[in-house]
Amino acid sequence: MKLLLVDDEEYVIESIKRILDLTETGVSEVYTAFSVQQAKNIMGMVDIDIVISDIVMPGGTGFDFVEWVRKEELKVQVIFLTSYAEFDYARRAIQLNSVDYLLKPIDFDKLKEAVQRAAESVAKEKKIQDLRQESIKWNQNRKILQQDIWKNVLKDGFSEEKFCETAAQRQLPYGPGHYFRLICLMPEIKSNKREMWDTATMEFVIENVLSELYEETDIAVDTVFYQEPGIYWIVTQSKEKAFPQDGGRDCEILRQFVAWMNEKIYPELWCGAGQWESVLGMQKQSRNLQKMREGSLSVRNEVLFLNEFQCCGRSARSTTCGSTCWTRTPIPCPLAGMSARWHANCRMVQRSATSFRSSRPRWTRWRSFSDLTA
Repeated sequence: MKLLLVDDEEYVIESIKRILDLTETGVSEVYTAFSVQQAKNIMGMVDIDIVISDIVMPGGTGFDFVEWVRKEELKVQVIFLTSYAEFDYARRAIQLNSVDYLLKPIDFDKLKEAVQRAAESVAKEKKIQDLRQESIKWNQNRKILQQDIWKNVLKDGFSEEKFCETAAQRQLPYGPGHYFRLICLMPEIKSNKREMWDTATMEFVIENVLSELYEETDIAVDTVFYQEPGIYWIVTQSKEKAFPQDGGRDCEILRQFVAWMNEKIYPELWCGAGQWESVLGMQKQSRNLQKMREGSLSVRNEVLFLNEFQCCGRSARSTTCGSTCWTRTPIPCPLAGMSARWHANCRMVQRSATSFRSSRPRWTRWRSFSDLTA
């Protein structure tokens, strides 16, 4: 520990250094200052732990110096010395959160006790800081481990047993019975005329904004990670071992999030949300989200939900006219038993749909058959 002695009387400083055995208190380095300005200069260059300061000095009082120390938010334990037994001095020493307030001539036994108490406070504070640093480091490592395990899940596919086993090995808090849902976010980089942020910063922003929006729900944001080409994967988790119940609130939160991203960061982006299921279905869900994205890239700044769409490889065919209509959800063809006008409309839609066919599956956003024939 480092100690600073501040007094305009040199003999006081020398007496303390000579008589007081500071090594027993854990003090390894002692610095001296004969004025407030010298003390400030030393504090600016050295990380001082304990200050023993006189109060009445020319060019500024010990109170002035300690007030400056507190204003600068320097973590220092302070012991005041004075030749004046005045109540106002004692009161100000208490207000400045000093360890002790001692009168001259110095009682060195009391001073040693005060220094020991100050050293214990310094050691306690340093231990707390070390724990904070360890906690920060662990959180950073935990984020890396979470991102890594989910990258493996999307790449290789995990059973729930393998997922929980891998998580336990990495000391991650995953257990059986929870449900997960993927959100795919793809910003349009070319449209971003605002400040460009790196992927790590964007992961942090996305996770914190969504976590705040989901704070009072039964949904938690588990992790966010970037994947080429230009995709941010958001993994959400049910807080309880059950499906999240408030689907309407969930949809509204995602729309609020997209609107916030549009306003603050990306004027244009694509967002697709999967469905709640166990970790076993996450790999397939990620592939389906990417297929949906490939077929709906022109849809910007709104949330598309995977369970509202169906792939063109699974048709909803009319039993009357033989047409194939792609819809958000599989529905029976409404043309059966209808008039000739409806059949004519159906054939017109069939001819129009033929011109849109291609070699790859496509996704459309037709909400109902009436949207097609309007």
